[in-house]
Amino acid sequence: MKPSIASDLEYILLRMIRRFLVPYSFLVRFGHLLPFWRANQNQADPRVITELYATHLRTLGREIAGSQIIELGIGTTNSSCYALAAAGAAIVWGVEPFVDFDALLDEKLCERTAQLCGTTAADLKSRVRRVQSLADVPPRGAQLALSHSVLEHVSDPPALFRELLPLIAPGGGALHLVDYRDHFFKLPYHFLRFKATTWNRWLNPGDLPRWRLYDHIESLERGGWSARVVEQGVEENAKGDVASRLSPDFRRDDERLWIARAALWAEPAS
Repeated sequence: MKPSIASDLEYILLRMIRRFLVPYSFLVRFGHLLPFWRANQNQADPRVITELYATHLRTLGREIAGSQIIELGIGTTNSSCYALAAAGAAIVWGVEPFVDFDALLDEKLCERTAQLCGTTAADLKSRVRRVQSLADVPPRGAQLALSHSVLEHVSDPPALFRELLPLIAPGGGALHLVDYRDHFFKLPYHFLRFKATTWNRWLNPGDLPRWRLYDHIESLERGGWSARVVEQGVEENAKGDVASRLSPDFRRDDERLWIARAALWAEPAS
């Protein structure tokens, strides 16, 4: 679909509404009702996320079962951590420094996950630790670090990767599932058309720096990791004429600009 004047106006209007009028707390509860908004999978069925993790980890010769795991950016509940515990994780540290905990919703999702997975809520909770900082995780305490649709929101990726590095046990690694699309609208590359000054002043909801795949690969390497892409996808039909109207902030000649989704595996560099 090619961007048009009408789609430009629609995009700008809805983005400004999202930035200035719609709080995150509203989106947590009612985002699934909004057009073009992708609701947080954690609050729908976190087992979907766990299965994605498991599928990629199996191709890498890794397993959730028996592992001590850090999961980054778990949101308002521990639901994805409970799903990891249900899949056999020994301990899951769920790291969430920004979003307030919703105890009532968490209890509901924990009970649902336990029922669906044939275990008890008490068993799942016994293996989950919700923490606000990576400083609460013991050094070399985790075999795996996982994230789902988190890295695209991190304001300083190299700092995160440097902080995470000493927490990974020898032989361990990190799997990051990253969504590089615009998270709000039907035009997944539309936000690449705006200069940084315009984006940050008027359109950025506050947590979407518009990183591309090349940014994260380079940030991982600067943070002391050796990284590779294990899966990636492009939305060819959505490019339209965005390519001819890109902001100069982006690398026009780097094909990684157009990666819409990617799975990144990283290990501490030797």
